Amino acid sequence: MTSNCEKLRIWVDTMSDLNEMAIIEALHNTSFGSRVLYSERTSSTMDQARKLAIEGCEEGTVVIAEEQYFGRGRFNREWISPPGLNLYFTVILRPAIKWLPQLSMMAALSIVNAVTEVTLYSVHPTVKWPNDVRLGGKKLAGILIENKIDGDKVDFCLIGIGINVNLDPGDHDAIANIATSIRNEVGHSVSRLETMRLVIEQMEKIYVSIKKGASVVEEWRSLIDTIGKRVTIVSLSEKIHGYALGVDEEGNLLIRTDNGPVTAFSGGEVTMQMD
Repeated sequence: MTSNCEKLRIWVDTMSDLNEMAIIEALHNTSFGSRVLYSERTSSTMDQARKLAIEGCEEGTVVIAEEQYFGRGRFNREWISPPGLNLYFTVILRPAIKWLPQLSMMAALSIVNAVTEVTLYSVHPTVKWPNDVRLGGKKLAGILIENKIDGDKVDFCLIGIGINVNLDPGDHDAIANIATSIRNEVGHSVSRLETMRLVIEQMEKIYVSIKKGASVVEEWRSLIDTIGKRVTIVSLSEKIHGYALGVDEEGNLLIRTDNGPVTAFSGGEVTMQMD
């Protein structure tokens, strides 16, 4: 029986800088991307990747789309996903459970390093806790993590990434004042293929180091622009005001709340606003 991993090979216009053959060639030196599944249009790469992960696709499979019609970020917020301008992809991993806290950090570091390199070190991205990548205080990229855990074993981890590469946020009222793109920051179009290649290479490099016992917490912490700022933490039931002191080894944000105690907040449970 042919699995969806084999069925979902959709050939696209070879003029696209993200056609399947170009992606496969760009990733030929990495184990991440040894299987690439490309769609011209899909609901979301996370939805597609989840089905493939359940079927048993190997670790490092990359699911990428030219356009998403139901792209989303954390807490099911819409992620604007027009064709021909940005990157939307998901990487399937099968990590040990002890590595999970560092995978969001790994994804953010990979984007920061890739964007820095593809712009020839002319920009310096930062991270808004827990994992938005920003330039000039505006959102450049988002990360969505989904884990399926069975007892003390991780069945799979999906790392979804959306990067505004050549988008003009001014064309979209909902994000015009809060988002940016690489093109907006450097003043010219940037290769999506090269940006994707650099992100995937960085992810594999950092993932291998984590598996060998290295920690990326300090490097990730050094990029967080939230630390030292007044913030508001928003949960389902309340808003908590305080001062961001730092992050712990699990990636939780440490807040000295206005009523005194230092409290750790998980990015999977709350959202944060800069005061």
